[in-house]
Amino acid sequence: MRVWQYLSKAGFGSRSQVLAQFAALQVTVNGHSASPLTQLTPTDQVQLAGKPLMPPAAACQVWAWHKPVGVDCNVRQGRADSVWQRLQGLPSGTHPVGRLDKDSHGLMLLCTDGQLTQQLMHPQHLLCKTYQVQVQGTLSTEVVQRLQAGPAYQVGPHTVQPQPCQVEVLQHQATGALLQMQLHEGKNRQIRYMCRAVGLKVLDLQRVAIGKVQLGELALDALRPLSAAELLQLQAAAAT
Repeated sequence: MRVWQYLSKAGFGSRSQVLAQFAALQVTVNGHSASPLTQLTPTDQVQLAGKPLMPPAAACQVWAWHKPVGVDCNVRQGRADSVWQRLQGLPSGTHPVGRLDKDSHGLMLLCTDGQLTQQLMHPQHLLCKTYQVQVQGTLSTEVVQRLQAGPAYQVGPHTVQPQPCQVEVLQHQATGALLQMQLHEGKNRQIRYMCRAVGLKVLDLQRVAIGKVQLGELALDALRPLSAAELLQLQAAAAT
């Protein structure tokens, strides 16, 4: 394994991302300066700026996590409200796959393989994400069709045009409805902006599936390792 591959598996991203930050990482192997192409042996010790880097897991590991409301998905060391807190006790280099906004809850994936993470987050792989959304407001057929078409919305001075998505009304209620929405992209707070654009207010937003990985009955803030079948499905999706 070369140094760049070791760093990628330790959570530093794809090959291009490792190369872009390589000089700043101050990588040494057995106390000597190393290049991205330096070949490693099983006994070599890798350090970043003089501090040992724990070896990445021998094989890719992925966990499903039921993220609570109020947790920030940015990795902010020492912050109790950051996903960083949930990563403690997991193998070195474990990181979140994508994000889920602080006001939302539900399924997130935590992964030890930086390259797999980058592949899963790339738009070309079109990994479907499923959400259940509690909304308040008048839900007519026209409103549902506008949501399905992907209504444009404003973020500051910018107009954002989302892709079409699937919308199913799971339950009509007196002052709103429970929707199921399936998206193949993940712009920041996208569902909230889309609903606002058609006159709906989001009261609760939960992600219930990523690809074929289901949240199911996983307790709030609990973790479970993905099954071999689930992991193979993710790897297959990333390879397409």
